[in-house]
Amino acid sequence: MALRKMAGRALACWIGLIPLIGQTVVKVEQGGTGAASAAGARTKLGAAAEVHTHAIGQIDGVAGKSGSSTVLQTFGGGATASGECAQYDAAGNLISSGEPCGGRENYSQQFSESTSVVLTHNLGTLNVLVECFDQLDAKVEPGGVTIPNVNTAIVAFAVPQTGRCVVSGTASGAAGGGGAVASVFGRTGAVTAQAGDYSFSQITGTLGLSKGGTNQGTWTAGRCVQVSSDGTRLESAGTNCATGSVASVFGRTGTVSAQTGDYGFAQISGIAGVGQGGTGASTAATARTNLLPGYAGQSGKCLKVTGTSTDVEWGDCVSGGLTVTAGAGIEVSGTTISVDTGAVPSSMTASATLAGWSGGVIAAHSCAELNFPLPGATSGDAIAAGWPPDLAAGLTGTMYATANGAVVVRLCNVTASSVSAPENRTFRATILRTF
Repeated sequence: MALRKMAGRALACWIGLIPLIGQTVVKVEQGGTGAASAAGARTKLGAAAEVHTHAIGQIDGVAGKSGSSTVLQTFGGGATASGECAQYDAAGNLISSGEPCGGRENYSQQFSESTSVVLTHNLGTLNVLVECFDQLDAKVEPGGVTIPNVNTAIVAFAVPQTGRCVVSGTASGAAGGGGAVASVFGRTGAVTAQAGDYSFSQITGTLGLSKGGTNQGTWTAGRCVQVSSDGTRLESAGTNCATGSVASVFGRTGTVSAQTGDYGFAQISGIAGVGQGGTGASTAATARTNLLPGYAGQSGKCLKVTGTSTDVEWGDCVSGGLTVTAGAGIEVSGTTISVDTGAVPSSMTASATLAGWSGGVIAAHSCAELNFPLPGATSGDAIAAGWPPDLAAGLTGTMYATANGAVVVRLCNVTASSVSAPENRTFRATILRTF
């Protein structure tokens, strides 16, 4: 039975091939070309018999091309996105660059109270610029910026900061925008820098110590100012300026106000001027110059009180007085005032406490002598003697001058008994030089 089925199937296949046995060309609908030659096959399939050109308008779906080049540029592959620039690959095909024209987008990252900030920008380049700003959008200069790889930047600050950092990335060789500049600062041609090109309001950032600034953008009210530990800027100190206290002033505590006696002249330096009740001079000559009217042109004049009795002035001499000599000083004019020792008596005096009178006693009917100096005394000068008030009864005394400027005191006992001497008593002698 099985044998019969197999024989039937083989017969059916052979009968189906009968139409093809006599056919020498396979038709297109049968998977062939319908032709017995290559040229006929191309014709059957609609292909051009030889190489030839066609206009852009003959290509379905293409209306035209940009530019005048005879070569039609096409994208060679790769994903495209709005805003991305095109670039050539190694094979000369146009592909997407994968980034905007003129460079990559900026990356921004917030941070708070940090001294080190890691910025993972993922811009894929080491060619980056980093700028940081505080909470008030004022530019803050970092203490340092490190670029460890093409996707990361690390910013360091000397003190904790709060704000944001912006990373700008530019691909190597990327071109910026084109266009010409009409003028710079209103000037054309070869423009060089000159004063006034910028004002402080156009300058951002913080001026450092080396440029004459403080390198600090914020301050704490009431705090003292100090140089930072790294020596790069001025900053608010940790405490207010009012530190420490005074135990007392002039021995007084509490609220001390000025009072008489706080200072003596010995504690005051300098020279008191005329306006402070002084002369404004350290010598007599300069004091006269400061206080008196000028000498110049006043030769032969006398100094006198003004008619209002409020000042002095130079005027004509009446009889004697102070007069100017040759405009350089003052002298007494008229009769010279002097002392006539022949008409006016003079005197010299000295005193001394004497002791050692013959063992403390003066024997009966005897005398004892002691002396003391009186400079200028000469032998024969008249002496007015000054005696102790408690001189013992029975003693008499005399004084006389010697040639060597001394006075001799002689005490004599006129009684028949010894008398105590005036030990440690004061004696005075006055010499009068008479007319």
